[in-house]
Amino acid sequence: MSTVTMPVAFIKAEFFGRDGSGAISVPGLKVGDAVLTITANNLNSAFPRALETFITVDDEIQQDSASNLESEPFVLVLLRGL
Repeated sequence: MSTVTMPVAFIKAEFFGRDGSGAISVPGLKVGDAVLTITANNLNSAFPRALETFITVDDEIQQDSASNLESEPFVLVLLRGL
């Protein structure tokens, strides 16, 4: 017998990076959302480690990179409900 306790959902988030590491406001993200793909400037990201891979604070994503990524338009696909 199989059961589903919580359906999963795909989430799309679009935002710009920041100058240096720290929090970026992205309303709607929830703790535990998992980053599946990162795209910047419509290309597979050259910054795969620039952002956290699991959301740790509601409505925010952490930029781990100390680089200036303010001009980088990021598009993420996340999975909710793991």
